[in-house]
Amino acid sequence: MATTVFQVAAQTLRYPTFDTTGAVTTAGSYAFLADPDDPETAVTTYEELRDGTTTGLLVHQHDGYGASQAALYDAVETGDLVEWRQAPDCFVRYQVTAVKADPTGTVPQKLLGVEWMTYAYEGCRGGPINTRHAAILDFGDLPILGGTSLTTPIVHGIYEIRPEGSIAWEAEWTPWEPLEGWNEPASGWIRDLERARQLLHWREPKLPSGWSLIEVYAKDHVGGGYTAYYGIPGQGIGLEIVIHGTIDRRTPDDAVWRPPGADMGIHEARVITGRPASFARSGEENPEWLFSADVWLYDPATRTEYILYPKSTLLLGPNYPLMLEIAASLFEPPNPP
Repeated sequence: MATTVFQVAAQTLRYPTFDTTGAVTTAGSYAFLADPDDPETAVTTYEELRDGTTTGLLVHQHDGYGASQAALYDAVETGDLVEWRQAPDCFVRYQVTAVKADPTGTVPQKLLGVEWMTYAYEGCRGGPINTRHAAILDFGDLPILGGTSLTTPIVHGIYEIRPEGSIAWEAEWTPWEPLEGWNEPASGWIRDLERARQLLHWREPKLPSGWSLIEVYAKDHVGGGYTAYYGIPGQGIGLEIVIHGTIDRRTPDDAVWRPPGADMGIHEARVITGRPASFARSGEENPEWLFSADVWLYDPATRTEYILYPKSTLLLGPNYPLMLEIAASLFEPPNPP
């Protein structure tokens, strides 16, 4: 299965000192920065941790127990995830955007460029960060969030997933809206691959043997996007992919859901080729053959969403890992420019 691979080994570190000055001179201290090149831009509120203000993490290379974690920090690479957690319902997962040069001086520090990908907000909805609470920094392959194990609402890219019975905090989300200016000319049905490749933000999936593009519908689509249909010519559609621009988050999805006439389904927050995705599938204990496995994948660089709907039993039920591979292939070579 094609997934994001993190170079740093999974490890949990205790860091008791949130440094609001940005100095980070004592073991177990750290600071989040609005500008990774300026330690005087240390953020001080929970909102700043998750609204895009935070773009840097400065951390002492000795953890809260005084142990050197230099080897771990040396292994961190762009694309890795790090989770800052004060409580089960108060955490932020950041993606490393840059491994900066170590700050000069005698204090062993690590400086990373970061941007948020996932957060839980119920335990820290706003205001100054509580500096009396120790935090945990988790590196490596972090647990998948969602399904029956989810205990608190989370925001993941443009998506929100809430545990069963939870009422989402409306201040944290807005309904889906199309992205202004993301418009594809109304061109109706397209059955030529070369013409399809001219469409805005076109991406081609790696398909099962014998499958190919059947047609694209690019007229009057909501949000100015288009829909591509794949399968075996003459044997029906096996996969539908909707491509459109979008802003803001959708109405929250339930982590556990029970569609009419079927057993339990789950929503999960996934990371696919470094991009946030929401994945709906059958629960592990109910691997029904006809249970859908839908993927919503968001590309922040182009503000484009790719929604994959399986239509063939080859992609349904217990075969859901293949849907994740197909979604990943949209951003893996070979792919048209």
